[in-house]
Order: sequence, then structure tokens, then C-alpha cells
Amino acid sequence: MKRRVRLVSLLTLACVALFGVAQAKPSTTQTRTCPFPVVGGDPDFLQLSGPGAAPHRSPTLTYTVLASESPGEDSHAVALKLDVSSSDGGQSSTDPANGSNAGMSPITITLTLQRGHQFTVDWTADFDFGIHPCSSSDAGQSPFSIAT
Repeated sequence: MKRRVRLVSLLTLACVALFGVAQAKPSTTQTRTCPFPVVGGDPDFLQLSGPGAAPHRSPTLTYTVLASESPGEDSHAVALKLDVSSSDGGQSSTDPANGSNAGMSPITITLTLQRGHQFTVDWTADFDFGIHPCSSSDAGQSPFSIAT
């Protein structure tokens, strides 16, 4: 029995030495609410979530930005445009590739971001068939900030 315990301990130690301990990036959710500027208007929203599951030691992490009408509201046409930047040289890509998506809500854009960098995601969304625009540059709004 002691021999098995030693063998298992030795194998565990060898695996940790060879492959390292998996360091999962804590999940984050950031939400931006876009109030409609009339009495009784519905507040639509954007939500950044992630990172998604990535293979151990993957050089990238995946995040999702969702744009949707307010809960309980019928699905309307929504357009979303993202502009991803990194102040420290991190590489990024989006899916769809141009960083834009449009369709009946909810819609999403997937971000693939290089580990170990700081990213800023500026966004512009048009809700309710385009009559309700909202942007990270509007007063009271802000870009998403991600540290990978």
C-alpha cells in the first residue's frame, strides 16, 4: 500500500513539474445598460462574459459580447460593432471577423484575446430597429476593460 501511495505521489509530482498547475482565469461579467431617453422607454443592454473554456496553456482566451433587448421585450433588430485595442501590444480577433454583427436580438460577437495583456473594447449598438443608439463614448457609458 505504501508503495502505491509513493508511486502515485511521484507521478503527480512529475506531472506538475512537466505540465505546471492549471491556472484558470476567473470568469468575469460586465454589463452596460442603455436607457431609452423617453419616459417608459426600455433599457436595452450589452454584456461581456468570459473567458470561455480554453485548452491548458492556450495562448488565447475567448470572451463573448451579447447585445439584447430588455428582458421580457420582443426580439427586435439589433446591430453591434466592436473596436478592440490593447495598450501593451496584445493581439486580438473577432468572430465575425469585422467586429460587427446584426440581426434579431440577442446577437453576439466572440473575442479571442492573447493572454497576459490589457484590452479595451469600445462598442456601438443600435437597438429597436435602429431608433435606440448607444455607445461606449456616450455620457454615462464606458468601454469594456479586460485583463487576460
